[in-house]
Amino acid sequence: MDLWRKEQINNFIIELSKYYQDCTSTYFENQNLPTKLNKEEVKYLNENLNLGEIIGVEKRLVLNTILKNKSKNNFAFYLLRTKEIDCDANSFDQNKSTVFIELAHRYLEAENFLLIDLFKDLFKRGYKVKKEDDKFLEDLYINKKIKNSSDFDRWINLRFAVKLQNAQMFEVALFNKREFYTLLSISKGKPYYFNYPNLLGVVINAIQNYRENGDLILKAIEVYKQTAKIQQLDLKNGTFRRKVIEYMQNKPMQNEKFSEVAKILFPELEKIV
Repeated sequence: MDLWRKEQINNFIIELSKYYQDCTSTYFENQNLPTKLNKEEVKYLNENLNLGEIIGVEKRLVLNTILKNKSKNNFAFYLLRTKEIDCDANSFDQNKSTVFIELAHRYLEAENFLLIDLFKDLFKRGYKVKKEDDKFLEDLYINKKIKNSSDFDRWINLRFAVKLQNAQMFEVALFNKREFYTLLSISKGKPYYFNYPNLLGVVINAIQNYRENGDLILKAIEVYKQTAKIQQLDLKNGTFRRKVIEYMQNKPMQNEKFSEVAKILFPELEKIV
C-alpha cells in the first residue's frame, strides 16, 4: 500500500472521530472511502481505527452503546451500513440487551419507516437472533405497547426479521408485505392490515392482484380451514369463485422465493408439496 493511500485512510479516521462528536448531518467528508478499499487497505483501516477509544467503551460494546443515544443515530446508522468497519454485532450489554433490541427501539420510535432496512445491514454483519430478541417482541405485544395499525406494522416487520434471520429473505418479506398480510389474515380468519369487512374481500383482492403467489394463497385457504367460510361469504355474488376460475385459466409463473419465505413465516404451509 502506498503512502498516499495510508494518508487517505488516516485522514478518514480523523474525520470519523470528528463525526462522532457532531453527527447532526447525515454526511461527512469522505464517508464512502471504506467501500473503495481493497482487503489490505481495509485491514490497515481496522488496525488503526479504535472505535472503543473514540466512544469511550469496550470495542465489543460500540454498537450497543451508540444505539442507546438518539443524538448519535446518524453515526450508529453509518457504522451499521459500512460493513468494512469492524463492529461486534452480537454482543450483549450489562443488561443483556442486544444490538437488535437497541436498533428496534430506534426503529419503533422513528418517524422514518425506512430504518427497517438497517436490519438487513445487521444480518449482513452476521447477526444471530437471540432468545432475548424473541422475548422483547413478545413483551411488546403482551404488554399492549402496540397501540395502533402503524405500531402493528412495525412490530410485524420485526417479527419477520426475527423469524427469517437473513437479509435476502427479509427483503423478500418486505417487498411482498401485502401478500404476507394476506396469509396472516387467512391464518387468523379475519382481515389484518386490509380495510375489508371480512376475509372474502382479502382473498378476492389477493387472487386478482397477487397472481404470481396465487397457488400458495389458495392452498393457505385449505391449510387454515377457511374454505367453508369463504364459500359461504361468496354465495351471493360468486365473485371469488369466478376470480379463481379466471386465475386457473391464466395462471402466471409462481414466485418461488416468496413461497420459500412464506413457509418459514407460516410453518403450517410446509404441508404444501
